[in-house]
Amino acid sequence: MGFRCPIHPEELPFTDEESYRLHLKESVHTKVFLKSFPDILEWNEKRANNPPLVDLGDEKVTVACPYEPHKLYVKREYLEAIAHLEVTPDSEIYFTEDTKPAPMRWTKLGDSAEGSLQRQEHVLKAHNRCRDRALANDSDYLMMVETDLLPPPDAYRRLKTLCERYGADIAYLPYTWHYISPIRGVLFTHLAHPEKEPLLIAWHGSYPMFTTIYLRDFLVQGYPAQVSACGLGCTLISRKVLEKVPFEIDWNNVIRWCTDGALGKRIEQYGWKVLADNRVLVQHLCCLNCYLEYKREELASHKVEPFLRVHSKAQHFFVEEV
Repeated sequence: MGFRCPIHPEELPFTDEESYRLHLKESVHTKVFLKSFPDILEWNEKRANNPPLVDLGDEKVTVACPYEPHKLYVKREYLEAIAHLEVTPDSEIYFTEDTKPAPMRWTKLGDSAEGSLQRQEHVLKAHNRCRDRALANDSDYLMMVETDLLPPPDAYRRLKTLCERYGADIAYLPYTWHYISPIRGVLFTHLAHPEKEPLLIAWHGSYPMFTTIYLRDFLVQGYPAQVSACGLGCTLISRKVLEKVPFEIDWNNVIRWCTDGALGKRIEQYGWKVLADNRVLVQHLCCLNCYLEYKREELASHKVEPFLRVHSKAQHFFVEEV
């Protein structure tokens, strides 16, 4: 069986992992965003002119996977992406699952606020379990990867480059609200103007009144992009940050940010540097609709005869369309 690419479903299965890595040099993200924003060709030039990523080195990283059961639909793809991350041999993948989950954070209209509070409490406990594990492992970094994100294999090297070469204390790979279609670009489902699509989740400004970063503006910034605070979807946190503060929620603030926004308060307090790699966007299957679209395009991309030749033991094929 060929090496199946979990991140770029528009391609047939690769024969080996090396061909997959070569494919990443011209990944779907470049094609998609030049298609979505045809006037930002400088983005492609910026990617080409940037220095290569740093080597893995010998630093130890704890890759934390705080799995959320309501994201069961994407569990297989998530695990495939995690399994193919390039990390050092003595690093650890820490998978933690809450067997008694609280209601989803985003409650339906008319639901009580109690479910949202319970959800935030569960997220807080899960994130601190990840922090405690990284410290107990004597890890140099904690890499957080949320359940519905599919990071590329070089995600850790991208994040480490921001820390090692550019002095980031916290490094972040960005993503958008919805699935990135290799055919149609970003699925702008909630805004009439693509240039106003917000970046998820990173902010400028001061806590707690962070300001939105528009995706187009973010992409054309110089590399790396500096932000005031970021989410924990695909994020690398240095040990000095982990040792200084646990994850927390500012329960007393009118704008009750979850652990990511509350971390922004400490970033401002201690003067930590937060950088983002704006040369790539991580695939985000945030809901069942995004996942179904992802699978539909994956299946539609399979050419019948080449697919059968890769996967079948038969020697002869006759494909007829009438």
